[in-house]
Amino acid sequence: MNNTLFFTTAYFQGDEWHWWRESCQLLGLNWDAYGVGKPFPGLPQAKIVDMLRYLESKQEEYVCFADGYDSFFTYWDHTKAMEVLGDSSLIVACEDNCYPDSSVAGRYPELLFPWRYMCPGQFFGKREYVLQTLEILQREYMPKLGGMDQEHWVLAFLDGKMPKTKLDNQCQLFQTMSGPSGRYVVQVLDGRAANVFTMTMPMNIHFNGRVQGIEEWFNKWKEARLATA
Repeated sequence: MNNTLFFTTAYFQGDEWHWWRESCQLLGLNWDAYGVGKPFPGLPQAKIVDMLRYLESKQEEYVCFADGYDSFFTYWDHTKAMEVLGDSSLIVACEDNCYPDSSVAGRYPELLFPWRYMCPGQFFGKREYVLQTLEILQREYMPKLGGMDQEHWVLAFLDGKMPKTKLDNQCQLFQTMSGPSGRYVVQVLDGRAANVFTMTMPMNIHFNGRVQGIEEWFNKWKEARLATA
C-alpha cells in the first residue's frame, strides 16, 4: 500500500476535513494534503493547477484522491482496487446527476445503473497518468471554461482526451450520496457502506452536493472501527 498516496485538498481555516483525515489515520493509509490553511484560490486553480504542482513533487506510483470536506474511507482493499482498475490507468467516481452541464448527458452511454456521470471528487490511478490528465485540463480546457473544475474533467473525458480512464459506474471503489440513488446505499453493522443496487461495498463515501449525514455515518463507522481495533 505504500506505493499509493491518499491525498486531498485542505484549503480550510478550520477543521472541516477531519472526517477524511481521521479515516485515513485509523486505517493506516499513507495520506497527505495540500493547501492546508491557505485561502481558497477557486476550483480550477485548487483542483487542477495546484494539484498538478503537488503531484509533481510526489514519488508514489498510484494516487487516490477524495474531497476532504465531505468524504471518508470506510476501508481500503488495494488488491480489489487494482482489480477494478484493470488495464485502465485511472478510475473516476460517478453520480446520478449530469453536473454541472446537463446538456452533455446524451454523450454518456445508456446504462442499467443510475451512476452514469463522471464525478471527479474521487479517483484512483497511476500518478503519471493523473499528471498527464491535469496537464491537458490546464492547457486545453482552463482557458475556455468557467470556474467549475468538474466541467473541465467531464468535457476532457467525453472528448476522448482521457482514453485510459474508466468510470466507476458500479460503485466498486467510490460512492456518491447525492441524488435519488442515495437511497440504495445503507450502512452495515461494521460501519461500511453497502450499495444494494450494485451489490458492492465501496471504500470511500462522498456526501457530495451538500447531502446531510456524513457526521452520523462517520461516528458509527469510527465506533465500530475502534471496537474491533
